Amino acid sequence: MSQHLVPATPATPGRTNYIHPGNSSMKHASYGRIRLDASTPTTTFTNAQQETGLICLSGSCTIKVDSETYSLAANDSLYIPKGHTVTITTSSTVDLVECSAPVDDNYPIQFVPYANILANSKLHFTAGTPGAQRAIDIRIPGRTAPEIGPFA
Repeated sequence: MSQHLVPATPATPGRTNYIHPGNSSMKHASYGRIRLDASTPTTTFTNAQQETGLICLSGSCTIKVDSETYSLAANDSLYIPKGHTVTITTSSTVDLVECSAPVDDNYPIQFVPYANILANSKLHFTAGTPGAQRAIDIRIPGRTAPEIGPFA
């Protein structure tokens, strides 16, 4: 088993940072899960000097970034620049992937509904040859691709 494989990440409720520079060979990036339900319906954090990408794997939630609120459902994504207070709340259940890394500059928040990804051939496409094909989704587009946005 790989030393970087973390089993049962969906089993832990709340916000958990599983892989980060302090416990892996990762030099900058961190990976975690945020699982909320009736027993733990809300979590709040400040991302300080880290830019943060959230991808909704299942369920739904509202994410408040400072004074702006976004509603995410399965496969929707949200890019949050550094220095923001983030509150995530669900009235049912939600499972989010959280990826973050240090960043120097400030970039705009990007809410990316999955329907917009499916409608854009630069963000949703098929790769590989017959027998080894797979669908590719770019859930959080790069900051340097203005021709792809806006998404909100």
